[in-house]
Amino acid sequence: MKKTLLSAFLAMAFVSASYAGELTSTYSELASDTVVGPADTAVITTSVSLAANSWVYIQSDGRYIPSAAAIATARIFVDGAPVGNASVTDWSVSRSTQQHSYNAIAAVFLSAGSHTVQLHAASQNSQSFTMGAQSNLSVLVNPASSVSTAMRGTDSATISPNVSGLSTTSVLPTVAHVNIAVGGSSGQPTVLLSSARIYRFGNAGDPLTTITLDGNSLPNNQASWS
Repeated sequence: MKKTLLSAFLAMAFVSASYAGELTSTYSELASDTVVGPADTAVITTSVSLAANSWVYIQSDGRYIPSAAAIATARIFVDGAPVGNASVTDWSVSRSTQQHSYNAIAAVFLSAGSHTVQLHAASQNSQSFTMGAQSNLSVLVNPASSVSTAMRGTDSATISPNVSGLSTTSVLPTVAHVNIAVGGSSGQPTVLLSSARIYRFGNAGDPLTTITLDGNSLPNNQASWS
């Protein structure tokens, strides 16, 4: 029996991505390992100037390293406010504290003018940790002709599907958490992205997440379970 809780699931859809963002898009990364203390810290800061009201896609990928039994959080902020998902790793009860990757994504519609984009790192239990070198922050202005986003407002109920008797070729039971209606005509390129965190509640299991289209899992060359 697999029992888990899913929280802060964020999904995005980009339709007809006929161009890869404007020249005002930016990319930044940490030059060296950076220790984060108990307080919330802006580890990467960049700015973007918009000539008109625009959608902006923001992503940060990297790694953090426990120097103590920390509960580490990485999150994107725009103009001082958190956006997108919070990527959390809890080492406070771990028997083997190892560095871990993180992923944070957000899409926001911003007014014309200058905006400040930051990657924040914080500990939820006053224990320090280290943000790894080359952890990054990408800001993509006008990523597509149509952008849609959705997010869970609260943690899910316990997810505990009955997997007894399933074989290696069985279809896995799934539970939908976030839905987005995607428009567009046939043949338009579409990019679907999601980021989530899952934590154990009850017996140990092997939880997975994926993106489905019209209720069907996509083939391996288009999407993957994670």
